[in-house]
Amino acid sequence: TRLQGDWNSDVCSSDLDMTRFWPFPPNWRNSVNVNYEFRTQTLTSREKREQRIALRNEPRMSFSFLTTVHRNTYQALAREVTQGLAGDWWVMDPTTGVGVVAGAPAGGDTITPNVIMPWMTVGRKVVLAAGSRIALFTINGVGAALSFEETFEQAWPAWTKINLARRGWIAPTSTMTLPVNNLAEMTVNFETMPGSEPVQIIEPPTALFNGREIFLKRPNWQETPQATLEAYREIVDYGKGRIGSFSMADFLPVTRKFTYHGKDRTELESIRQFFLRMTGQQGEFYMPTWADDITPKAGLVSGQNTLRVDGLAFRDAYQDDTIHKAIAVLRSNGSMLFRSVTGISADDGDSIVTVGSAWPANIPVTDIVSISWMPVWRLMSDTLSVEWLTDEKGQLVLTMKMLEDLPGE
Repeated sequence: TRLQGDWNSDVCSSDLDMTRFWPFPPNWRNSVNVNYEFRTQTLTSREKREQRIALRNEPRMSFSFLTTVHRNTYQALAREVTQGLAGDWWVMDPTTGVGVVAGAPAGGDTITPNVIMPWMTVGRKVVLAAGSRIALFTINGVGAALSFEETFEQAWPAWTKINLARRGWIAPTSTMTLPVNNLAEMTVNFETMPGSEPVQIIEPPTALFNGREIFLKRPNWQETPQATLEAYREIVDYGKGRIGSFSMADFLPVTRKFTYHGKDRTELESIRQFFLRMTGQQGEFYMPTWADDITPKAGLVSGQNTLRVDGLAFRDAYQDDTIHKAIAVLRSNGSMLFRSVTGISADDGDSIVTVGSAWPANIPVTDIVSISWMPVWRLMSDTLSVEWLTDEKGQLVLTMKMLEDLPGE
């Protein structure tokens, strides 16, 4: 096989004509798991302040799914695995399916999708799927309809879906189970080839605050959120006598773990887009804690920029804190107000929170659902793992860490 260097990626790829096609659709009895992975180097000072350097600007992608075959297709699977498991493959991405306006007859080479996706470009490989039948085609024309280099050997019905074909490798070690002598199940772990993917289109954020994005996707509270508090301290212990304990930072970061559900592809794509904008762990963003953190003693007054909290304990806890420097006010109509906290002082036995800009209207306490802290966060992983429960719905978990609210660079 002739090898050619692909200097836009980290791999050398073999010729396209040697790439095989995986002709077995996923079994949706099990979910399809899709991973996107960046790479970030994090440098942490003794005072626990970070510098994060993005080492990979494009995420690598992998996904896994269950394949179930029986009778004749079992024999076909055995042949495919024997001949080419270690080689390059075209594999259907089952999470990209697009329906068609109408079916297509045998002998034709054109089909009309419900929507033209950005990855539907000339030369791109796609997979037509209808039930257990899937086939690989190459696009050679894009308009209202797609035309292909190949003709259809069989008619494609109206429930056909067009899926993106991805090029890459199946994991070198794969496990196959054989419940009976003519049925097999195999979990396919597939890694896409860097440089072979369609160009990533990164959408701009929908909300900004102090130069950072605000992440406003609400977690699923049915899956209990978790919070981990980590005090930065250094212990000196010689194994006998007294132990010395020294604080390494003046702030207490909190790590939170949230589960998010996507009822459709649009919601899941919005989270993926957010992950791309963050470049994994490298980026920073604002996000409300979504907790009832602050109870106002009185309503908010139009034209004023203060918030009264009962007692002085609030001031004592947060006056010099470098993490809790912004708040999010959730109103009963669903709207939200975001404000920087510029200071916390005392007045007549109460804590007075001063914010960066005035309140736009009189907002009584009865109109306030909650006031949450809105810290700066970063993601705790360079990998986004999406569990697709169907080809339209899925869920994922994000773990994020609070940071000091310092001026953006």
